[in-house]
Amino acid sequence: MRRARRQDPENVQYLRDRLSEIFKSDDSPFKTHADFTRRVIEFAEAASHVDGLLSSPFKEVKIDDSRLSRFINGRESERQFNNDDFRTCVLYLDFLGILYKTHWADDIGDRFPDPLFHSLRNFMGVGEFTLNNMKRRAPGFYRAYRPASTFPGNFWVGCLEISIDPQSDAITTREFYQSGGFDGRPNKTVEFFGYIVRKGRHYTIISRNQSSSSLSAALLPSVTIEDHKITNMTGAVMDMSTGHLWAGRILYDRVELPALCVPSEAVPPASDTNDEAALRDAFRASARVCGPDEISQSIVHHFRDDPIPNLRMY
Repeated sequence: MRRARRQDPENVQYLRDRLSEIFKSDDSPFKTHADFTRRVIEFAEAASHVDGLLSSPFKEVKIDDSRLSRFINGRESERQFNNDDFRTCVLYLDFLGILYKTHWADDIGDRFPDPLFHSLRNFMGVGEFTLNNMKRRAPGFYRAYRPASTFPGNFWVGCLEISIDPQSDAITTREFYQSGGFDGRPNKTVEFFGYIVRKGRHYTIISRNQSSSSLSAALLPSVTIEDHKITNMTGAVMDMSTGHLWAGRILYDRVELPALCVPSEAVPPASDTNDEAALRDAFRASARVCGPDEISQSIVHHFRDDPIPNLRMY
């Protein structure tokens, strides 16, 4: 679009529609058509004096408010609204960051922290009562279990931290896995950041792999709650971190940090059992790949339980 010429009907229609939307918007940066054309001409004059900014210099810009009005209303002929007028309008809107609607996403995170969480709430119809229950029940630390696709027959035993962001009020998730040099291979780490939402009895975690920017979705229909706290969540996870779609069962068990049993070398020196930061570091350091004989047999049974007949977990 930035390099498009006036003769392309699709580009012309896009610019016409976009200008019409901008002028109808309550927060339009332009008061009138005349205000817009004045700024376009000033932009063209200033840009023409900056070396290397333009691939080709502007010719005289002949656009005015009446011509602009006729163009937006679809009555302006191609000869009257020429290539230079069209190109100048496109470049100016792009310079302001309002040529495309997708520009809005570039700074939406600064204006509205954690927008995905609140969008998911709206999309799934999560009400305030449900949200408040989640804030009371979900935050905490969980041991995460999932099959290790890169180490067949074994399991990733990782860490999940659920917390409430004080700035955005979003319920965030941080999930960490590492292989710890399992089977003599180099240590592999995977970390996910995302959000947890609830609809009805079902919880969903949508997260992003920090290194590959791929998505992961954990669907958790089975949740155990005791003393107003989630103690266990089980379900299925779909993940594309390996470059291929992978799906399987997943299980989260709540743990209390002071009661963690972690390898002695994983605990930072001089750590205090009341130092939550040190305990969190120790918790992350305890993530590893385990064989089926190293974890609870009830958990192993959960992963080996036969699925519903004629239904496969791909």
